[in-house]
Amino acid sequence: MYKLIIAIVLACIPLPVSAQPIYEWITKDGTLAYTDNVDNIPPLYRDYLVVKSSVPLIDYTRFTLVDESAMSRYEWELNIQLDRLREQNLVRTEILSRIPEPVAPTVVIVERRRKLHRREP
Repeated sequence: MYKLIIAIVLACIPLPVSAQPIYEWITKDGTLAYTDNVDNIPPLYRDYLVVKSSVPLIDYTRFTLVDESAMSRYEWELNIQLDRLREQNLVRTEILSRIPEPVAPTVVIVERRRKLHRREP
């Protein structure tokens, strides 16, 4: 009986988990491909693998590889898009500034409806 209780207690103790290595390669079109199973890698790319080892997952936080060059390119593309939007906004502001103000104030016409009452004889 004690052996069963000890086995249950030992089974419930959390142990640190280590993740498998991550394999990275560059495909023909230049994109990065990742897998954790060597069998999923096409034979053409097996000689050009980069093995990324991961840290033990003790605190169970999300594991994400960070590529600084990709982040700087993303920021660069965002800045180009922001500059385009600013230019469009300037053009729109210039066009709106050329429109003359109305000479007379706008008049709002309100239609009043008469209520029809029935007379009883």
